[in-house]
Amino acid sequence: MNYRRSTVLSNKKSLKIDSINASVAIQRLLNADFKLANCSLRSRRIKKARLITQSGLLEVIKIRGS
Repeated sequence: MNYRRSTVLSNKKSLKIDSINASVAIQRLLNADFKLANCSLRSRRIKKARLITQSGLLEVIKIRGS
């Protein structure tokens, strides 16, 4: 195998590794983004539940106070 052919083969391997790394990086970013969105959704649900609970408590306090 001559130098040029081995260079081409090593470049192909390098490109393949780079593309694998890129796809793995993209998958990790998407996964992180999904987790972040899920976490954000969960925190919004928790905030909403807290607001409902707080408003419910206020209603109970108003009823008991009157």
